[in-house]
Amino acid sequence: LFFRLLLNASSILLFLIFFLEWACIKYYYNCNQFQFLTLRLKNYRQFGGDRTIDLKPKNGKLVNVIQGTNGSGKSNILNALNYCLYEDEPHLRNLSQSMPMVNIGELQKTQVGDEIEIIIELVFGNESISYKIARKISFVKPELLYEVDEKGNKLVKLETKNNLGSFPLGSRPSTAASFQWSKGKDWTTEDHPDAQIEKLLPRAMRSFFFI
Repeated sequence: LFFRLLLNASSILLFLIFFLEWACIKYYYNCNQFQFLTLRLKNYRQFGGDRTIDLKPKNGKLVNVIQGTNGSGKSNILNALNYCLYEDEPHLRNLSQSMPMVNIGELQKTQVGDEIEIIIELVFGNESISYKIARKISFVKPELLYEVDEKGNKLVKLETKNNLGSFPLGSRPSTAASFQWSKGKDWTTEDHPDAQIEKLLPRAMRSFFFI
């Protein structure tokens, strides 16, 4: 009987913790009603060139659903959002892990010694305020070295640059980040982008808005 009561008490406690956590998150996001609006990708993985993806939910919905064929870049849209906010790519597929972060087509057509840039820019907000977060990675293209994997595929030799992802061997990527907000047409730039992001969309909460 004692153990049964203890088990019931533990179950009730876990439920209360979960409920309080859920209530706090619901209150937080109901107050802000943030929506992802646009995602700009330039030379990021499958997304060569410079393009902007419209993420604004339709019909008043607050959920984005990404649908597409295998290999079309669904996971890397999610990786781009995570990288823009938190500088990591938690959903990399095995194939992507063997590829550089920069779009391979752009890498191949760029001349050795010329600069290549990757840009990930996210705009989100609500009816009263918008936020724009941008991360830029640039590097000068080195002479590419190649290796052959166990399947006979010719791959560019890569090296990992801390939390920047993988780049061609010999690259020296540099980074820049910006955080801006707007209540109209003009954008105001704030210092310390990562601290500003953590205030609005805490890393610890991302599992609730990235499913």
